Amino acid sequence: MHNRFRHPPIEPGFAVERVERFPNWPRSRPGAVIMWVILAMPVIAVAMVVLIDVARLWVAREEFKNALDAAALSGVKTWAEGGTFSQARNDANDAFTTNTILGNTYVLNTTAGTCTNQNHPSLEIVLGGVTQVGTNFIFDCNVTPTCPGGVFGVRVRRTISITSISTSLVGLSWGPYNLTAESYALYACPSGPPQLFVNNIFTCTCP
Repeated sequence: MHNRFRHPPIEPGFAVERVERFPNWPRSRPGAVIMWVILAMPVIAVAMVVLIDVARLWVAREEFKNALDAAALSGVKTWAEGGTFSQARNDANDAFTTNTILGNTYVLNTTAGTCTNQNHPSLEIVLGGVTQVGTNFIFDCNVTPTCPGGVFGVRVRRTISITSISTSLVGLSWGPYNLTAESYALYACPSGPPQLFVNNIFTCTCP
């Protein structure tokens, strides 16, 4: 029996084209990949350090503000309830040091000034009176409130330095980073309680 289905005979002068069943993909080069990974490692390391530094700064800022808030609340409570200027400053410092920042303890300068309420505008702990005009709060370090009826106020302001981890990890000389913040607290005598507020005007004419 003859097969009806045959390929036509190849005529002279025609070449047979070879058909590849699988495409000829370029071969992988593990060496090149490893080289790129090695070259990228320093960039990746620096990026990781930057991310860690940013995260640490964010945590430090939150803990720093919490410590200042605690100091202002403690100081104004002591002062409004009959404490002396020095007692108010010492209690503010105690509250500040209790709240660590990135595991480190910082202190406030409790030095007294030579002006009203033993103040000076440059001090880290300033005592004064608080008044409210409309929606604006005014803190005046030249005012010594009386109880009842007076509104006692304390401003706590501090600058701290946060070291960068870049030096110890990748040898980069970044930082330290300086953080500056302040907190205000008031106490309406005699009932209180001490509370934080956002101050709008700071007045302290002490030379």
